[in-house]
Amino acid sequence: GFASAKGLAGPGDLVARARVEGQLRQAFMDMLTINVSEFFRNADAFETLARSHLGQMIRSQPLTRVWSAGCSAGYEPYSIAILARETSSTARIQIHATDLDETILATARAGRYGTAQMLGVSPARRARFFTATPTGFEVRPEIRALVTFARHDLLRDPARPGFDLIACRNVVIYFTDEAKARLYRGF
Repeated sequence: GFASAKGLAGPGDLVARARVEGQLRQAFMDMLTINVSEFFRNADAFETLARSHLGQMIRSQPLTRVWSAGCSAGYEPYSIAILARETSSTARIQIHATDLDETILATARAGRYGTAQMLGVSPARRARFFTATPTGFEVRPEIRALVTFARHDLLRDPARPGFDLIACRNVVIYFTDEAKARLYRGF
């Protein structure tokens, strides 16, 4: 499929060319990584997070550090940022969001989403945390300021230390049991 669409003889040719051609390698990685998600995916989990963990962290310490590992287009870290601001308008929180896919990270950094991508966001949250645009909605600067995005390969790069909370949802379903165990030990 992918190799022949790019005019290559087969998988071996694809691997050889991708090793030296960064643009081809990125296109192949973009095709492999699935970036389907939404704001407040599994709303009950986010409500439990806010009620049982995040609120307590924010109220009990001067700075709360969160890692959203495998953040895709930014739905998870922005959802956490919104929960944090609903808990406290002044609490210091830093959300470090990472993903393997540079293309999807660019989308996340921009913080612009179509109307269809906003289904999990209540009208009240839309009004408070987003700005309407001609093509959908944009995350307000005060929420975007809480989140930094960076490339990180969960299977190859070491886990990052110093976080109060690590959110890693909907990415490990693609990993082998051995890779999951290694990842969880790193966390």
